[in-house]
Amino acid sequence: MALKLSLKPGERFVINGAVIANGDRRSSLILHNRASILREKDIMQEHEADSPPNASIFRLCSCISMARTWNIITMNLFCE
Repeated sequence: MALKLSLKPGERFVINGAVIANGDRRSSLILHNRASILREKDIMQEHEADSPPNASIFRLCSCISMARTWNIITMNLFCE
């Protein structure tokens, strides 16, 4: 099943580590395959991780946004 994102003008989001920005009009984006996605409004900043639960959420979001890098590191560790 596809995922439809409705985007506001200028809204930014991250797909598989790439930062993408919408243009000056509302638009929709439809994703037909699996991808790691984070909207700018859902990305916690480091200074907001002021409690243990928030720190865990921050680390998880960081891992998702760096998924490609983590996969490369993991593959390198297992291949050596």
